[in-house]
Parts: sequence; structure tokens; C-alpha cells
Amino acid sequence: MRRHSRIPGFLAAALAPFLLWTASPSGSAEVFTMVNGDSHEGVISDLNAEGAVVRLDIGGFSDRLELVYFDQPTLRRLAGNSEWRRYVSPYLDLAEPTIEPPRIRIRPVDRLELPDRNASFFSTLATPMGLFFLLLFYGGALWVAYEVAVFTRHPAAMVCGISILFPLITPLIFFFLEPPHRATADAEEMEAAPPPEAEPAAAEQFAEMKHAGISSRTPSKLGLKSSAGGGEAQAASLGFSRDDTKFNRTFFEQNFAPFFLTIPPPAIKNMVMEFKGAKGTMVAKRITRISPNEIRFQLLSGQKEMGMRFGEIIEVRQRDRNEQ
Repeated sequence: MRRHSRIPGFLAAALAPFLLWTASPSGSAEVFTMVNGDSHEGVISDLNAEGAVVRLDIGGFSDRLELVYFDQPTLRRLAGNSEWRRYVSPYLDLAEPTIEPPRIRIRPVDRLELPDRNASFFSTLATPMGLFFLLLFYGGALWVAYEVAVFTRHPAAMVCGISILFPLITPLIFFFLEPPHRATADAEEMEAAPPPEAEPAAAEQFAEMKHAGISSRTPSKLGLKSSAGGGEAQAASLGFSRDDTKFNRTFFEQNFAPFFLTIPPPAIKNMVMEFKGAKGTMVAKRITRISPNEIRFQLLSGQKEMGMRFGEIIEVRQRDRNEQ
């Protein structure tokens, strides 16, 4: 019968620490630092996915320490072991990639050419912007010249033509010049002035007509009282159509002069003017103002003043206010 040799128990107990030390992956003691600052000095006795057990140099074993609580230098040292790398790798911090800053490429751009600082005023007028402001200036000057010509009753073509050469001075000069036909009208009024012995009513009517710019010869043609010994004539109904009549300022001053007076003479006391235009028919009792393009009158139904351009008038009629 074959006898088996057995190792005595005291010998196994003596060799156990040596066997454990030789079975450890690392034979020398190391310091394992935790993230909270604690450290364990010894060797790894066991390491798996649940953690690591450290055999301490002071004797005994530590509790199973979770790998997440080891600091990064300790984890990188443990990852150097091929058996432990698969457990330690998930807890290693990845190296931050090196990001290169983008390269800024400066490309040439088209820049506006600045005007020459030494350029004169007249040379800047040759630029597109200078020509624009020059045309704008001449347009405004011609518009002012036209308005001055209309206001002062001078020929618009003449005033605008001279303003092309002298745009600032011409409107100012014509603004203070007396209208050419006004002097002629004043001379005619002086010749046709009523004698001193005329009755007061005729003198007042003559003064009002003179103030309104109406020739004094016109009322006598319509049968108004022109002297103290003259009789009163009743005005008859009149009618004019634009088919055979040109309506303008001269027409109304010659044919409806009594209606310019504030107090109507007895001849037209019960007479009114009926204007028929494109917008309807208006009945007026007095002409308040008249311009080269428009006539304004006071309506029979009240104190309201209305106006109508000469081109809008279709028919003008003088009739009795009681006539429909």
C-alpha cells in the first residue's frame, strides 16, 4: 500500500503569508489614494468589477473599495495590469482632445473711393451726388420762381427763364415788382373816377370796386347808377355756357361786376348767380374773391364760402332769387 506524504499543518501555516505575497500581481507595497484624500498602503489582494481589496502592510485587509473612489493616478497605475484593465478603464478620464483654433483668413474687400480732400467745390459738382443736389436745387428754384410769378401776375415763362441764370435773386426781385397790368388798371380807374358831385352811394360803390380791382367802366355798361341824375335800371336774367363762352377772371369782372360789392346795388338786390359745374349746382349771392384760376363766392343759403375752378364751370346764370 502506497503511502502519501502530507505537509504538516504548522508548515502550511508558516508558508501561507509567503504564498499570498507571491500570488499578488504586485509583489511590492504601493500607496492607493482615494479621491477623498484617504490612502491605503499595501498590495491589491483582489480586484473585480465590484471593487478592490487591499492587503495592508500594517496587517489585515481593507474593505472592498469601489473603483470609482480611487483617484486618477492610482487608476492609471492599476490599468497597467492587463487583468485589471477591463475593470479600471470605465473610470479613467478621457484625455481632452487638442482643439486647434480656426485659422482666420483675411480676404481683400472692395472699398469706396473717398473724395479728394483737396478738391474744390466746383469739382465735387461733377460727381453723381453733386449733380443730384444741383438738379434738386434748380428744381426748387424754378418752383419758387413759378409761384412768385403766379402770385405777382408776371409771365411765368419769363420769371422761370431768368431764374435759370439767377436762381436766387430773380424770384426776390419779381416779388417786389409791381404787376405790369396793375399800373394800367390804376391809370384807367383814375381817368374814370366819378366827379366830386356824384351821390354818396355811387362813390361808395366805386371805392369798393376799386378795392376789389374791378374797372369802374364795367358797372355803367350793366345799367348801374353812375351819376346823381341817372335812373335805376332793373337787371335782367343772363345766361352763359362754356360752349360759347370762355370763363376766366376778365369775363366775371366785365359781366358780373356788381356781385363783387359787399352791399349789392338796387339793380341786383334780388338777383343771384347760379353756377352749374361737374360737382353740382351752387347758388351764390356775392362774389368774395377771384384769382387767375378760381372764383370764390358766398352761398345764398348762408355765410359759407365755396369755390369753383374756371375749368369746372359748365354754365353761369344770373336770375331772380325767387325763380327756380
